Amino acid sequence: MPITKSMAGLNFLTENIDTSKSVQSIGVVLGFNPIECEDKIASAEVTVINHREFSQLIQLALSERVDAIYGDPKVLKYYLGVLGLPLDMFTFSTEHPYSVHEYYISTIDQHDLIEKLNHWVKINGPKVSNLKKEYEVE
Repeated sequence: MPITKSMAGLNFLTENIDTSKSVQSIGVVLGFNPIECEDKIASAEVTVINHREFSQLIQLALSERVDAIYGDPKVLKYYLGVLGLPLDMFTFSTEHPYSVHEYYISTIDQHDLIEKLNHWVKINGPKVSNLKKEYEVE
């Protein structure tokens, strides 16, 4: 049973979002691979600018040095909060390719623990839903 989901794709400055405009550059956290954009990157249609920190990518977008930031919109929202910026400053685009990932807990040795956790999640569905909303993980 999945514990949470994550989305990966392009986030645009809300004031500049224009889904008809072609994307020429994206900011990506170093070590992440924007697989949804691989073809355009390989053909040099899109340039990738890497940085170690999300906050640096936000600054690149604000200074219009990248057209979009690749990543999970929840992570971006977290960093906007840390920087004291409006949480709705960026919009996740569903008009561009994106992916959804489900996260599970697994173990090699503690199968009974996973069964107990899955059972707890099932019988506490409303509580789990409220916790996900409270911590913005879904």
